Amino acid sequence: IEGSSYIKTPKTLSNKGCTINVKNKDKLCFLYAILAQIYTVKRNPQRVKQYKKYLSTLNTQGLQFPMTIKQVPKFEELNPTISCNIYYFDDEEKYIAPLRVTTQRNREHHVNLILITNDNGDGHYLLISSLSRLVAHRTKHVGKTLVCPYCLSCHELKTAFLEHQKMCTTLQAVEWPTEEKNNTTCQFKKHFKKLPVHFSIYADFECLLVPSGNGGSKHIPCGYAAIRVATDSS
Repeated sequence: IEGSSYIKTPKTLSNKGCTINVKNKDKLCFLYAILAQIYTVKRNPQRVKQYKKYLSTLNTQGLQFPMTIKQVPKFEELNPTISCNIYYFDDEEKYIAPLRVTTQRNREHHVNLILITNDNGDGHYLLISSLSRLVAHRTKHVGKTLVCPYCLSCHELKTAFLEHQKMCTTLQAVEWPTEEKNNTTCQFKKHFKKLPVHFSIYADFECLLVPSGNGGSKHIPCGYAAIRVATDSS
């Protein structure tokens, strides 16, 4: 997947006012979107001439353009002050999904990009100027929210947001309950938040362990099953 020259912003994104779409005619939309985050422009941020003078500040040695997602880790390696997430937007289904989440943290410049495509399959990178506006439809909160750039979860309180960021995308150790603690039982209590469903699907795969020849083994799928369980008579 790659991003190249200018593609018109889908109406759904345009109405949100959450992106900057640089109108480039070359294959460097990835670089322009990065520069639009670093060098903020208040008037006409969509004009490519605003950023061409800064192209030399980015190290692109060995990279090929149009920019593919596979090359982004190399770009981060060449530019140690920049980290980059890339999301995909489907205009028909109206959903947003992460294509690439950076493993770099606390760099001077963190950039969130969104990849859009046209009917010909061409791609184009846009800068996400406001994550809050981008995912506003996911919350009932009126006003700006703090959005995690790694999982797109929304938080109204800064304390909750900072606590979430400590745990997001990291493995957490499991703490078993002890007799010394009063609350030793984990129990679901908010039944009023549950939603009824007409049916559930349970699926399972079976694999055979086959020696790989190097002292290890491989899981080779050998069967699967799925069952639908109705929760009501309808």
